[in-house]
Amino acid sequence: MPRSLVKGRSVDLHREEFSEIGTFRGTMASLGCGLVLLGLFVLVLATLVGGIAREFGWEFGKRVAGAWPGIVLATLTVFLALQLVPLLIGAEQGRPPSPGGDETRPGKPG
Repeated sequence: MPRSLVKGRSVDLHREEFSEIGTFRGTMASLGCGLVLLGLFVLVLATLVGGIAREFGWEFGKRVAGAWPGIVLATLTVFLALQLVPLLIGAEQGRPPSPGGDETRPGKPG
């Protein structure tokens, strides 16, 4: 830290409160990125397998290579459905009340 002060840099410390919903959102963000990368890998692999299957007349390989859009779509659909889990279990109910109470929130009739 003294070195940062000498160079004119500042160090900010954030006091975050960790919650289940925050952890869930972080996990879903990481999982979403992984699924996108996996989808790209499947695309390249299916194209490669489809090309090889076409060259050698391998019927099973053609069917497997042709199934990749459905597999990726089903996986992403399940992932998007998982985004609704917090709504289904009522994760927002565990949020601590605001310091002023509900009466002072904008948009709420007083």
